[in-house]
Amino acid sequence: MMSTKKYRIRLTTDEQQELNALVSRGRAAAYKQTHARILLMSDESRSDGGMKDADITSALGVGQSTVERIRKRCVCMDRTHGGRVFGDMVDTFEYVRHRA
Repeated sequence: MMSTKKYRIRLTTDEQQELNALVSRGRAAAYKQTHARILLMSDESRSDGGMKDADITSALGVGQSTVERIRKRCVCMDRTHGGRVFGDMVDTFEYVRHRA
């Protein structure tokens, strides 16, 4: 029995485009690209409502805890700073975006 996702990801169009660009360029570190892919696959604003964690782990070859941790970081940063995660903050998306 799977539990309900505690941390839900809903990306804006701009955020989706930025993450897709980071992945498609292929110049970022592998783990940064993987984290970006996790966020893109977890995105509930996709037409399919986002992939299940088990499907993401299989597709990317990462552990369940990695997927949960990345989603949690993204959502917690959003709440903590009162804005979107993808601003000038120093965690989840910051290292993915600016160090690419």
